[in-house]
Amino acid sequence: HEDYTEQQTADGVDDIINHYNSKKSNKFGTLCHYAKISGSGELYNTWFDNNKKNYSLSIKDVAMKILRTELNKRICICNGEFFFKPDEYDPNWIRGEKDIKRQLRRDILFNGEKYQYFKLQDDGEYTLIEMKEKKQLDDCTSFILDLTETDNKFTTKRWVEGLGKICFNNGYYDFVDRQFKPYDSHNTLIKIDRDFKPCNLEIRQEIYDKVINPIFGDNILKRDAFLYNMGMAMAGDITFKKWIHVQGERCSGKGVMCDFVGNSFENYVRETSTANFYKKHGNSDKDEAKAKSFMYFLQFARLVCCNESEADVVLSGTSIKAFCSGGDYHQVRINHKDEVDIRLQSVLMILSNDFFNVVPRDATEKLITYDMKSVFLSGSETEAQLTGINYYPEDKDIRFIFLEREDVKNEICHIIFDAHK
Repeated sequence: HEDYTEQQTADGVDDIINHYNSKKSNKFGTLCHYAKISGSGELYNTWFDNNKKNYSLSIKDVAMKILRTELNKRICICNGEFFFKPDEYDPNWIRGEKDIKRQLRRDILFNGEKYQYFKLQDDGEYTLIEMKEKKQLDDCTSFILDLTETDNKFTTKRWVEGLGKICFNNGYYDFVDRQFKPYDSHNTLIKIDRDFKPCNLEIRQEIYDKVINPIFGDNILKRDAFLYNMGMAMAGDITFKKWIHVQGERCSGKGVMCDFVGNSFENYVRETSTANFYKKHGNSDKDEAKAKSFMYFLQFARLVCCNESEADVVLSGTSIKAFCSGGDYHQVRINHKDEVDIRLQSVLMILSNDFFNVVPRDATEKLITYDMKSVFLSGSETEAQLTGINYYPEDKDIRFIFLEREDVKNEICHIIFDAHK
């Protein structure tokens, strides 16, 4: 360099090469390049011998190194399913081989220096390779997954860890301490994909005026009881053990209340078919683990909604009691998988126009029923009005615009958190 004498430059290069620490610098490729083109084979060989132990000599070596370092405790297999934490500082884990491979390929492409390796050429020279070709990406991600360790307690640990918490992008609400907290070492398989923001009392009043009060016909006792039970569900209180039936006329707002909670709490609210709780006949219940396969995808849901049921259907009280058993283990088997033990933390809510038969009847001992007394009519509807029913003009914007607003969803979370108190 023109600012230094030839001797100073040589001494500086020598110092860099002989004291190079790969753990503190990722500029290996740059050093390798300049050492080699400097024409100083002796310096390059010294540097290479000192540092090649820190670098991989094949794609498989790269995968093994990454699993020991970057991905340590961030990827595992549990009950035959892959789980991966894309960002060590973000609590969220993703699941499924396809999605994880896509995340790993992105990381290889955007952070190539972490995945470099030496390839021995025919002339005996080592060339530094950065993975860019599709086959290289596929081979590396396949090696990573093939070498991933098994932790069959992973989902159980996440299940217990998440009780009493609702996770957002910027932290989590703690139902025990009744306050919003920043993340520390938290891990979660489910979160709401937005920031939690302070409450807005003006929007809250608008929600009550436009949605909650009309649906409950200004029955404050019923309204507040419903919100409290939604709070118990969102808290993941496995001692609750109750299930809910929301019964009402067509256009009574049942579906709106499902959207009211579902839009706001996202994947904490899931839907399943009422047919999963039908009373079976003959030997159709023989394979109990397969019959419970639908539960596998509901392990972390807090509220599970079922819409409508066929006329004259009989629901299985045994199946409902098992679903609402308060964290008991269930042996389930999904397609092409072995049987696994899972737990639920969900409150079941069935919405229908009419009541249904439940056999055995003791399952109804834990049933909470809401008989909705409002009907929302469009301008063209002129049906005869029934005594004891509150009639309101229908406003389709409530369901498809108002409840989709980010500020409204945020305030609904506040309403339910406060109702739990």
